Amino acid sequence: MTAPAQPYADACRRPREAAPSSSAPEERGKRVAHEINARHNADKACVLHTAKLLPLAYLAPDLVEMILEGRQPPRLTLTALIAQPLPHSWPQQRARFAALR
Repeated sequence: MTAPAQPYADACRRPREAAPSSSAPEERGKRVAHEINARHNADKACVLHTAKLLPLAYLAPDLVEMILEGRQPPRLTLTALIAQPLPHSWPQQRARFAALR
């Protein structure tokens, strides 16, 4: 994983703080956005690069699994993933992966 993406990966792996059970999803979303913003400011990450990385959070689960297990196509790099906007449809994402084989 590239250095600018590392803080976001760390934030995802960190245990979540206990929140009251009545906490609305909107409040949790605001806390997550605040955390990302704080890490972004702390690391002075490039806003454009961050904007390109955030859509990867919506990558199809099976594609994430392939990457984590090292089974992705050899030509699939972070640069290749963010070169074009990520399709919203998981079947379209899979088609893009297949094209890189």
